[in-house]
Amino acid sequence: NGSKDNNIVMIKTDMERWLHAPHHLCVFLDKNPDTPPSERYKATGGLPLRAWVSEDGFDWKLGRREPIVRHSYFDSLNTCVWDPYREEYRIFSRTKRDGIRDILVSTSKTFLENFSRPVILEYTPARSGHLYTNQIIIYDRAPHYYLGFPTRYESRGVTPSTKYLADWEWRQKR
Repeated sequence: NGSKDNNIVMIKTDMERWLHAPHHLCVFLDKNPDTPPSERYKATGGLPLRAWVSEDGFDWKLGRREPIVRHSYFDSLNTCVWDPYREEYRIFSRTKRDGIRDILVSTSKTFLENFSRPVILEYTPARSGHLYTNQIIIYDRAPHYYLGFPTRYESRGVTPSTKYLADWEWRQKR
């Protein structure tokens, strides 16, 4: 109703933008020195993953109509960073490998171009268990290091509270 007493940054007034609007927008301040001021803030989100740009972090526009990454699961947060060490953008998304949820990485020299086909991250030592979202960032004091704060996924099957989740009938069939 026109109130600015909230944290809404995108509303359903521009139908073209809304058709591609993500429910899991991942915003970051782009530290690429070649970034124009009009694209200082960037974001990824959507199904499949699209690029968003903003000068101030409040007024967003779709960077391009076509998705930048198509090969992954996009129903949860996918993080993106500018890697100053490799001079490329890196998007971390999720997948399944042998029935286990895992993390992918895709790269591109420019944010608004197609990213590479995703590659599954490898871990030393090997790990077990599902990793759902990744929360990967670059460590500012050592930009060749990444820090990841993944969310582990543990299935507990059907519990008494499960029936209150969305799509209960579909969940029973699963």
